[in-house]
Amino acid sequence: MIIDAFANLHSHLHAVEVAQNAEVARLAHLDAIEREKEIKKWRTSKVVDVSAELIATGPFRDAELAVLRLLFNEDKIVETWRTSRPELAKLDPEPPIPLTGLPLGTFLIDLPFTLTSDLICKDDAQLHLLDNPVKKDRVHGYPEYWGPSWKGILRQAFLANHDFNLRAFKTPQAIRLFGNPKDESKDHRSGRLRLFTTRFDSIGFVVIHPSARMPKKPIPILIETVPPKTQGRFRLLYCPWDTAAADLTDVEADALTIAETIKTMFLLGIGAKSSAGFGTATIGPPAISTVGLPAEFPKIIADRLVAP
Repeated sequence: MIIDAFANLHSHLHAVEVAQNAEVARLAHLDAIEREKEIKKWRTSKVVDVSAELIATGPFRDAELAVLRLLFNEDKIVETWRTSRPELAKLDPEPPIPLTGLPLGTFLIDLPFTLTSDLICKDDAQLHLLDNPVKKDRVHGYPEYWGPSWKGILRQAFLANHDFNLRAFKTPQAIRLFGNPKDESKDHRSGRLRLFTTRFDSIGFVVIHPSARMPKKPIPILIETVPPKTQGRFRLLYCPWDTAAADLTDVEADALTIAETIKTMFLLGIGAKSSAGFGTATIGPPAISTVGLPAEFPKIIADRLVAP
């Protein structure tokens, strides 16, 4: 019943998205402010229509709290979802990242990992059964973790390795890696790191029970997730684009720092609510490609990554 309801909902959402795009095109003659007002009215009306239709299909008593109001307790809901959730098609292998033409000192870390707890990365979809849907690719529907999100938690891990002293972001090495802090308007420069989006092939579901100290929120919170045992690939490119001849001493120092930071990142957890035990993962042996670096360089970095 749960799976049918979710499948039914997703088909509705696709139809609504197509209709919304048509409505935007129809209102193209209006100025931006008026067009936004009309779209908000249309969207509100459409949500009401979709909710009413879903309620009428039977499994739902209330569209916003649909799954909670089923005749199962929360544990059964989660277990039913875990054992019979719709499986996504197997992902095609990620396309290789060519290093041809990149400057000397460039290296790519390709690190497989396996989730050991649910990963939470909230989507910004406007129409969804849950208030907390997982981030998905808009075309194929795969859950994904964006490159900018990876960079954000990598920065946090870097800060953790420096006792959370914000001055660490102003060191020459931090500026080389991440660029200038956002509050610096002059002499702004980009960092040498590039992070790539990770796609997953499975969707999970959890229920978080609010504390008894929150009487205004007695209803459990429904969250769509990437479930445990799902595999992904973390890919990081270090490219010394800002210099004609990279100092190999700096490159090696940066690589060791990056390895330590990645280790800390996975130790702290990725995604939202990592402090509550979400987003934990184990990492596998990395594949490291280099441009113009010594032959022993990949092994040095790999050993640092997988060391206890």
